[in-house]
Amino acid sequence: MAILLITATVTPPRDAIKLARSNPADRLGDYLTAFRFYMKKMDQGVFDSIVFTENSDSNITDLKAISLSAKRPMAIEFISFNGLDYPSHYGRAFGEMRLIDYCMQRSEIIRSATADEIIWKVTGRYIIEILNGLYCTRGKQTFTVSVATSLCLGQICTSSVGKRVHSQRPCLVPAKESEKGAPQSHRR
Repeated sequence: MAILLITATVTPPRDAIKLARSNPADRLGDYLTAFRFYMKKMDQGVFDSIVFTENSDSNITDLKAISLSAKRPMAIEFISFNGLDYPSHYGRAFGEMRLIDYCMQRSEIIRSATADEIIWKVTGRYIIEILNGLYCTRGKQTFTVSVATSLCLGQICTSSVGKRVHSQRPCLVPAKESEKGAPQSHRR
């Protein structure tokens, strides 16, 4: 059993530093595209459920409407709250941790999960195209997955017992670029 936790900030603070995309409409469009991708993965059995958590208390009605087309719409939970009420100099990582903490405490899906269920966390504007391969190998070996964001948007590194594998190309793709087939090393 696996739960996908998708984190989002549709409307970032005006004084957020080094933010590549700040327009809420653009960001919502990215979230919609990525959400459709992850919903298809859930329908294919890669995940059992999705928890979408948004911390700018923005309108996510469009995302909720899309979720109704899933094979199991009841397996999708939405949480939206005002979680940006901290000094901007604390940084986005602080906000992300608050978002995850808030979600872990309030999500019915996560709170009802058993100890052996896996919770995968993705940043909601990005699509991880190799997700099936990562998830499929979980049952065979113990491993951890880390995603390091950089100018090339990141690279998946899988560590398993006595073995380390690095992908030869970045695996994180902004939602808009994924559907257009743009180079995966391009940064927004």
